[in-house]
Amino acid sequence: MKKLLGHIPDVPFRDIVEAEMTALTAIGNTFQIRHHEVGKHPVPAHGQDYIAARMVNLIVLLLHRSGRLATV
Repeated sequence: MKKLLGHIPDVPFRDIVEAEMTALTAIGNTFQIRHHEVGKHPVPAHGQDYIAARMVNLIVLLLHRSGRLATV
């Protein structure tokens, strides 16, 4: 995580991205993201796209900042 965050030079923005990573980890630890997990809350249908969008946006940002996202 620290290595990925190291690609973000702006400290205040890096702190926001780190908070987002922590928040998404908490979501993953609380909700049933994988179908085989038991004892966790299912993600409500109306929240699935929202959570997926947050995850995808974070991944795209980190790939872009680390130079691993090919641009067309």
